[in-house]
Amino acid sequence: MEERESCSGFFLFSSEIRPKIKSTNPGISIGDVAKKLGEMWNNLNDSEKQPYITKAAKLKEKYEKDVADSKSKGKFDGSKRPAKVAWKKVEEEDEDEEEMRRRMNKQSVYLSKKKKSREVVRSKMAE
Repeated sequence: MEERESCSGFFLFSSEIRPKIKSTNPGISIGDVAKKLGEMWNNLNDSEKQPYITKAAKLKEKYEKDVADSKSKGKFDGSKRPAKVAWKKVEEEDEDEEEMRRRMNKQSVYLSKKKKSREVVRSKMAE
């Protein structure tokens, strides 16, 4: 993924704090992580938020400069953005969570089928 114009201080805060939340709360759902991040962000005062907001503004300036440079060199393609991502790690974590959720779902389906087949065998043996 490439850098987005809409990078905000909250997203930078989230990318920094998300791993800490996940490590202190193993098995926490994606939704609960998001809620916790929102609560933490809202509980920060302005001076605590400022470093994230400042960094987001710098990233936005860099993005706009890179777009302008690419346009001036004739290399700008609207579907491809020139600046590389500050977010790759966050996306990889989200993909890891998705993969884990898929695996757990497959496992639970397998276990429920196995349980049902055992129940059928037991009921036939009881007859």
